[in-house]
Amino acid sequence: MGNSTGALMLSEGGDRYALNRKLTKKDHNPVPLRWQVVLAYHLAGKPATEIMQLTGYSSAMVYRILDNKDVQYLRQQMLNSTQLEFEAMFSKIVHVIREKLDSTDPQVQLAATNQWLKANGKYTPKANEGSVNITAEDIVFNILNGDVANDSK
Repeated sequence: MGNSTGALMLSEGGDRYALNRKLTKKDHNPVPLRWQVVLAYHLAGKPATEIMQLTGYSSAMVYRILDNKDVQYLRQQMLNSTQLEFEAMFSKIVHVIREKLDSTDPQVQLAATNQWLKANGKYTPKANEGSVNITAEDIVFNILNGDVANDSK
């Protein structure tokens, strides 16, 4: 499938062509730095009007930048990186909660148990039952004190 001159033809396969073609400046930095600043402000939750003031771009340009396929790809990569960072912290968070559950201070145990219940969806507040308000803290405190009869007030 090659040719005798050693020149690579586009018809020989996109992957081989892409690996062997001469790189351009855009290949190294497809998103200009000023556009990356717009993206950073956007990911920080700033509204378009504030991004316009901070960058000097018009409203249409801010939206055009955020709609650019290279900017969207960079945004997705940043979000994926953040997701991986959260996943890497998960074991540390579990370790901290586990340590707090073994604490001698009942308030620390209560807070850790409440965090665990909320994170795992085990605590869901019921609809207003006869105007008696029971918090997750009340339930956990009753469980820790062995007072199961009062946890359903």
